[in-house]
Amino acid sequence: PMPILSHDPMSSLDFASPAALALAVQATPRWKQQDRSARAIDSELRGLARRNAAYRRVLGAIAAAFLRRAAHHGLGFARLADYARERLGLSAREVQSAAQVVSALAGLPEIAGAFERGELSWTQVRLLTTIATASNEAEWLTRASGRTVRALEALIREARGVNVVDTLGAPEP
Repeated sequence: PMPILSHDPMSSLDFASPAALALAVQATPRWKQQDRSARAIDSELRGLARRNAAYRRVLGAIAAAFLRRAAHHGLGFARLADYARERLGLSAREVQSAAQVVSALAGLPEIAGAFERGELSWTQVRLLTTIATASNEAEWLTRASGRTVRALEALIREARGVNVVDTLGAPEP
């Protein structure tokens, strides 16, 4: 398994060019084999998704530094959205979200560890960082365990509704 972040996050990651990646996929006949089982294909896809999540974490760490400096201005871009679209092929929201998740993970070591062990997907981590705190992190990690993204989203919506009731003293209309 690929390390998520080490002391030097760039040292263990292979940043192949898109052209090199396309050639690798074309040269791999197993992608085109129709006799591969759904489970085998699922396993391949999940492995790629885990590696993609590792890259997102590195992207988030670098994006956080970039955003703190408003570095897009120094590169001649008036808006982050312009920079992100032109240079990264991402939306400004995706860049900001990656930075927010990585920043939040610094204060949520149990969730960060579960992510590094492959127990949580990037999407689950993104959702958890919107609601988990240092004091309730273990509870949210337990609640997220074994749930789909959709189920976790519903649980978080429900929890926010409960918080609104508790805070205001009356249910929302």
